[in-house]
Amino acid sequence: MTNAPVSQIRTVNNRVHSIILEGGEEMVCGHVVCAAGPWSAQIGQMVGLDIPVEPQRGQLAITEGWPLLNILHS
Repeated sequence: MTNAPVSQIRTVNNRVHSIILEGGEEMVCGHVVCAAGPWSAQIGQMVGLDIPVEPQRGQLAITEGWPLLNILHS
């Protein structure tokens, strides 16, 4: 399922029971995989966890050739 944001994670006895989608649909499940990247802290808050993840902007500068690029462009 894609483009289905989760608005709530329901737990029973400290175990995941179901997720609630933004549209209100409830899906019963035994496990949740958090693949939210920089938004993982928000997902953790839904179940009372503190996940210390913060998005950070960065830059990368390559100052010398990369062997694979040299092969592809020769």
